[in-house]
Amino acid sequence: MSSPAFVSAQKACAKLQPGGSRPPAITSQQIYEMAAKARCKMAAKARCIRHHGFSHFPDPSLSGTGLLPPNWNNQAPAAIKARKACADVGIAIPGWVAA
Repeated sequence: MSSPAFVSAQKACAKLQPGGSRPPAITSQQIYEMAAKARCKMAAKARCIRHHGFSHFPDPSLSGTGLLPPNWNNQAPAAIKARKACADVGIAIPGWVAA
């Protein structure tokens, strides 16, 4: 939030900010719904990866130490091909490197 690009964007958009009031608090239900939507979008990405040559690629889980398989190699040619094919599907899985 302190990067020059962010500060510049914040200044440029300041006039669009609502006057004076703090944003409403996010409820636990809203957090749950956002997490559920994120999991669904990551699962769509995982299905796409499976469709493009990685039949054992697991659905992402928000529990555990990582979301990508332990032997996943982002630099492998097949992984690069799958990333490109699935670039517009779902949302990025943490650890996933964009194509």
